[in-house]
This record gives sequence, structure tokens and C-alpha cells, in this order.
Amino acid sequence: MNLEVITKIHKAMTSKLAREIYDTISDTCAVELYIDLIQKAVVYAHIRAEWALADEKSQASMRASRTAAHNAFIAATGAMALAMAENDESSSWREHIGNDRQESAEFACWIHYHLSMEAE
Repeated sequence: MNLEVITKIHKAMTSKLAREIYDTISDTCAVELYIDLIQKAVVYAHIRAEWALADEKSQASMRASRTAAHNAFIAATGAMALAMAENDESSSWREHIGNDRQESAEFACWIHYHLSMEAE
């Protein structure tokens, strides 16, 4: 394995970490921001899944909406962390995501996956 592959593996959002973050944010007093974050995660993850199935021409037409949805999810994580800190709740989970777009994308996809698997 080369250094780039090792770095990607090390930085990847693990299912365990995603679960820990999800459990932390789901216990918040900031319920409206929690719902907003979850909704934005689902929207972004759906677009990302469609992207994987799309041809290059379709991807080109999806690029702006995919980026906008990802930016909206990232902003929602920031707003959620800020509100949690203001409510004296732990917001250290936001540091785990950091500013890495890939990390935040993987967390959004994990949320989508989790909700899909929990649906009855």
C-alpha cells in the first residue's frame, strides 16, 4: 500500500465513529437543527448515490446541485455544533469531521444508510 491509500484509510469515517457522532447529536436539545441536519444528509446522500449511477453528461448537469447539497450539509453540521456548545452539550464530534469534505460526505452517507436500515 502506498502512503496515499494509507492516509485515506486512516481518515475514512468509520461506522463506529459515525455511530458515536450520531448518538451524540441525536440527544441534543436543538431538535430543529438536528432534524435539519438529518434532512440535509439524506438529500446529499441521495444525490451522491445518483451520481454514482450517472454517466459523465448527467454528472456534469448534477455537479452544481451536488456541491450545493454538500455545502448545505456542512453548514448544518456547523450550526448544530454551535447550538450544542451554546447549550453546554458536547460538540467535540464536529472536530472529528473537521473541514474534510470527504469525511463530511461519508458521515452524511452513513446517516442515510442508518435511517434506511432502521426504517420499518
